[in-house]
Amino acid sequence: RIRINAQLIDVDTDAHLWADTFDREMTVENLFDIQSEITRQITAAVRGQLTPEEDFSLAAAPTQNIAAYEAFLRAREMLNRDYSMDVYISAEAMVAQALTLDPDFALAYLLLAEIHGQAAWIGYDDSLQRRKAALAALNRAESLLGPDSPEVLAARGEYLYRFAQDYPAALNAQLKAHVGMPGNATLLEQIGLTQRRLGLWEDALDSFAQGAELDPVNASIAVLTTDTLLEMQEWSRLQQVLLPARKKFPDDVDLASTEVLFIVRATGDVKTARMRYDGIRPNSGESYIRITTALPWLEGDVNSVINAWNRPEVIKFTANAGWAGVRDLNLAMAHLHLEEPDQADQLLDQVVRSLIDLDRDRRSSTVAVELGTLALALALQGRKAQAVQIAEEATRTISPDDDSIEGIVPLKRLCQVLAINDERDRAIDLLDQLIDVPGGFVRWELYLDPRWDFFRDDSRFNDIIRPHDFNKLARAKETDPT
Repeated sequence: RIRINAQLIDVDTDAHLWADTFDREMTVENLFDIQSEITRQITAAVRGQLTPEEDFSLAAAPTQNIAAYEAFLRAREMLNRDYSMDVYISAEAMVAQALTLDPDFALAYLLLAEIHGQAAWIGYDDSLQRRKAALAALNRAESLLGPDSPEVLAARGEYLYRFAQDYPAALNAQLKAHVGMPGNATLLEQIGLTQRRLGLWEDALDSFAQGAELDPVNASIAVLTTDTLLEMQEWSRLQQVLLPARKKFPDDVDLASTEVLFIVRATGDVKTARMRYDGIRPNSGESYIRITTALPWLEGDVNSVINAWNRPEVIKFTANAGWAGVRDLNLAMAHLHLEEPDQADQLLDQVVRSLIDLDRDRRSSTVAVELGTLALALALQGRKAQAVQIAEEATRTISPDDDSIEGIVPLKRLCQVLAINDERDRAIDLLDQLIDVPGGFVRWELYLDPRWDFFRDDSRFNDIIRPHDFNKLARAKETDPT
């Protein structure tokens, strides 16, 4: 048997407005009926009678197979964990189990389509076959639920986001779905992601806040909120959100990694950042890989840079699409700083050979990143004209107008290539445009990173990158050398 005590309380006055107890015999056969009945009564007490559409929706059980439903719920829960391909591989196997048990389980098909989209997005499998599998799962769900189902509209938006990168169309579908599912926190998370791509940063934060209110134990929304503020370089706002989020989700690797990035970018305190980093559980998620490979550069510890890029989780992650050549390029730069030109030349040759004939008929952001990697390798080889040509091609492949997050990456790479090529006026102009903007250059990173040392004889560069709190910190060091 199951007993549920439900109460409605006015939190302003602490007045009890309504209460009821539901005591039912529970079997496998009537589980969904009990859920629907109790939901119907609570909703009527809180808001009034349900609409016919809502009543019909409540009466429709997602599946009659409890084992399939449990596998589906386990897969969905997995997606709230660390943002890594390992999570999606495990979730895909669980969804496949659910669909084996119930081949007409529409919600499981929608979850499968989402998993396919994430596999392509992360770069684990960006193949045409994966795209077709996602579309087949989406179409199967649509045949079961209808094209106007809010669940289908939400999944359609996710498909447009992950595979077509048509963010306006994706947001349109998601907002239509939100009308039918105003209490769905995952959908609000997806809406916020799309709004970020369109440069609607504050709208995205509002969507995440609504999602967090609906689902306070969802670590994924907390990660996205902090990551958005990190990209926006809103340090004080990020600190206010990050500290309670870390207390709430102390074991979340993405949040812990974001905290380390925040410390470096906001304060330049690499010593504290290293102490915090050392307490993070190793992981193959993007946030962890990002700080693992960036922190040694910012510490000026070039030997540790080499060690970081040779770690197994880094090697595993950089096998994904879009990361081709990145590991060899960073190892080459490390060897250049160690004055080991032979090793550097060999690695740069490997980068150029692997990317010179890259496939341009793929996701634009992936192509642009690989073009940027190729351009920087060519610049370090002294092939200046070709390096600039390739870097400029990357900026035409995707721009901030196309994607406010990834569109700025090729511009940053072009700036770096121009600087290495000693085209300083163009590099300074770009640097001035890209400093302190969402997704752009961060002052403390440029100040600390030895890969920019060749530019420090230019007063214009030093003036642009000087951290805002640099003078205050310098005075503090003078009074307290420790």
